[in-house]
Amino acid sequence: MMNNVIRTVIGTVIVLAVSCSHAGSSPVIRAQSQVLLTQPPDKAIAGSYQASETTNWNYFARSDKNEILLTDKVGNGEEILTVPGTGVLAVLKREIDDTTYLLVSTVDASGRFVLVRYHDSDGDGAPDSGTELQLLDSGSNEMYVTQLTAEDGPDFYLLDARCQDVLRADDTDGDGWPDTLETVPFAMSDDHSDLKSVEQLFKGNEPGVLNAIMGKRTPGNPVERELRVVLTDANGDGVADTVVLTEPMITVPVILGTPYDGQTEVLVIGETGRTVEFYRLDPSGDPTVLLGSWTFVSGLAETATLTSPLANTEEIQIRFTNVGAPTVFAKVVEKSPQVIEVTPQIWRYDEGATIQLFGQNFSTNMTVKLVTAGNNTYTASYSFIDSSNITVTVPALTLEEDIGSATIAACDPGQTAPGFPGGCALCESATVSHGGE
Repeated sequence: MMNNVIRTVIGTVIVLAVSCSHAGSSPVIRAQSQVLLTQPPDKAIAGSYQASETTNWNYFARSDKNEILLTDKVGNGEEILTVPGTGVLAVLKREIDDTTYLLVSTVDASGRFVLVRYHDSDGDGAPDSGTELQLLDSGSNEMYVTQLTAEDGPDFYLLDARCQDVLRADDTDGDGWPDTLETVPFAMSDDHSDLKSVEQLFKGNEPGVLNAIMGKRTPGNPVERELRVVLTDANGDGVADTVVLTEPMITVPVILGTPYDGQTEVLVIGETGRTVEFYRLDPSGDPTVLLGSWTFVSGLAETATLTSPLANTEEIQIRFTNVGAPTVFAKVVEKSPQVIEVTPQIWRYDEGATIQLFGQNFSTNMTVKLVTAGNNTYTASYSFIDSSNITVTVPALTLEEDIGSATIAACDPGQTAPGFPGGCALCESATVSHGGE
């Protein structure tokens, strides 16, 4: 995950044609689109469910199990909510009339999507199986709904990972809950291949607008491309029939990692075609020495070469060449391992995990440490690939207090830094989730 990334959008408009066909309770059939996944993706899902001021439950689910494990953070209780199908792909909480509902996207053995709803009926705060209500299904069509994004009203949007399409769930009978699936023309354009990898949807600031993260992040290119998705209804039938995307523009250069002593090559992100310059600041803070420049060709992370090595504690300026462009300032730190990205970012605490770390200055004599939500520190073994990639084996944990957000760092021998036992120059977060059977 990138840190301190500043993004905005500009008004370059692209209109895309229709995409995948889906069926719901009252299906609106659109066009066909190619299949990108032939089986549900491997997912782990974690979150919290608070039905009252005195209850607070953690939930954990996986795509290969038809159950949601619930653990009470207050009373140490535990429940298992069995759901239809063979696995859970997404969970969404909704607050309506002082009641907390849990909406669960499941998939069955034939790949069909089913959306079910639960709430608490016995007063313990946990959603109960006896309240199960099926809201939607995909009929005879395969569909892997991996995200649910709510609107203010009863309608919300779904991300189908099978065809990489966006759907809208509408409330047509006025009961306050969605009952119909509508396809939103989207994503399958050969002219815009990055749209075939929709990472995440976010509710926009106005009706009919979504913000979306496009473009898969790959090791060495932890890039999140953000586009503004505007749904339009040209014929007035209440169904989005075109999607307008505004292409992103990175208004400031983004450096991956922290500049370090002796560094001569910098990983930096910028908009394709723009040129970035690197300056060394003099004692008065003025950019007087040009250290190098780079013109972006891909929009992903690219390597810019500097004319002279960076020196510890000095300050540098990074800016685009156009007049008036915003600038970024960075202070050079001592050379040490830096963790920039961790994949995957969620795993079960009682199983451990094999994860990939991408970063800078990795070596064979460093130590990889994990600090959990319980403020416990664990050392993990790793396999060295190169100075920017390692494979880490995270040990299985036994303490439930370790469930939650964890910090991962790579440390040189004897390295110290405030706020992290053992020290690190740059670390990354992950989520250690509840296990159970």
